[in-house]
Amino acid sequence: MRFLFAVSLLLVFASASAQTFIAKQNLSMANYQELFNELTPKGYKPVSINFIAVDGVQQFNPVWHLQPGTVWETRSNLTAAQYQDYFNKLTPMGYMPTDVSVYNVSGKLVFSAIWEKRPTAVWEARHNLTASQYQTYFNKLTPQGYMPMHVSAYTGENGETLFAAVWEKRPAVAWEARHNLTATEFQSYFDKLTPQGYVPKELFAYYDAGVLKYGCIWQKIPGIMWEARYGLTYVALQSKSKELEAKGYEPYLVSAYVANGQVYYIGAWQKITAGK
Repeated sequence: MRFLFAVSLLLVFASASAQTFIAKQNLSMANYQELFNELTPKGYKPVSINFIAVDGVQQFNPVWHLQPGTVWETRSNLTAAQYQDYFNKLTPMGYMPTDVSVYNVSGKLVFSAIWEKRPTAVWEARHNLTASQYQTYFNKLTPQGYMPMHVSAYTGENGETLFAAVWEKRPAVAWEARHNLTATEFQSYFDKLTPQGYVPKELFAYYDAGVLKYGCIWQKIPGIMWEARYGLTYVALQSKSKELEAKGYEPYLVSAYVANGQVYYIGAWQKITAGK
């Protein structure tokens, strides 16, 4: 089993023309490792390692953010026990999990995770939560000023819907989060929150009892120009990315899911002006 890792302070400064975000889709493990080796020395940090499995074969959809100077670690292809071991090792060293992606591969749960060294952050993280357990934690932490920063929904080894989530204490931040949404409800949140200055930070799809459901996390950040789409095929995603890139947008969120035997994508793009 091959692991991805980086535990160093990156002091590489990119040119003003460097991409702020880099997103790739449908990568094999070998392709992902190659990209990791290429981007890490340039000051890029993985911010998302979304992956799915088609006929038991993993497809990675990573997003990288130019963050020179950030101290972080990442691991992929972990069993639940291996993930817990790394969690127990890194947490006392001041690392916070910022992304936990879980997928059922041929009946077994596989974990990929990113940790960032943030010793002053106050956070909570849980995985393998049932829907009711996830809601319980949500209801408990929200009044205490915690914001859900990341949520992954997946099918457990017994066929049940499970959640992995990370919350961070951010009492001054305005946010909205929902899960278990139909496509119509998902769209209604776009229509409701966009005019209020909210930006999608997490968009995902999953199956619950055989029904396709959606989830989202939004943060109020007025003034940011962004676009988001869901239900995109690979070809449509590439086309939309090229269209938006020509307008100065870069992808900061990509999430894949399988519906009716076909892979679909959710994507979000942000207009980048600083340093351009």
